[in-house]
Amino acid sequence: MPPRGPQAKPPGAPLLPPPGPTLREAIAAALRVAQADRAPDASWARRARRSAALPTLVASYDARTDRGWRHDAEPGTADALVQDAGSSGVARARATWELDRLVFNLDEIRAHRAAADHRDWRNRLLFQVTQLYFARWRAHLDVEAATPGPDRILRRLERLEFEAQLEVLTGLRWSPRR
Repeated sequence: MPPRGPQAKPPGAPLLPPPGPTLREAIAAALRVAQADRAPDASWARRARRSAALPTLVASYDARTDRGWRHDAEPGTADALVQDAGSSGVARARATWELDRLVFNLDEIRAHRAAADHRDWRNRLLFQVTQLYFARWRAHLDVEAATPGPDRILRRLERLEFEAQLEVLTGLRWSPRR
């Protein structure tokens, strides 16, 4: 006799996904939570290249004060002790261009490397979310197909584990609150 009740499905019935967000919603939420929804700005490399044309500026200011004593001993006059005081200031500015940076700028390579690292990390995140999404779906189907008992409890626990991981990655609710 076929099973009856809410779990009974007629033969050939379509397999419905488990309740919860769609894969597209899960991916968008995971990117938003990880703050990976925007790629590093493409202008990073352009800015690095343009910055190579700018000079390195060095500016300095030296302030000096002089104080000295002079002994005036001219014949026929009384000796005198004279104080000399003076001050001077020197301002310097230097601009240096590193022309080799126009040809090869290490900052530009770093910007490209950062963008590539971000793409790799983003792809790993998307792969993980997709994997967990379908593992959860398989676990849901296993729960539906399992007969009541310890096996069904283990299948539900497995599904809850996938849902918990997805909640951490996406910030979305995957199962009703218990």
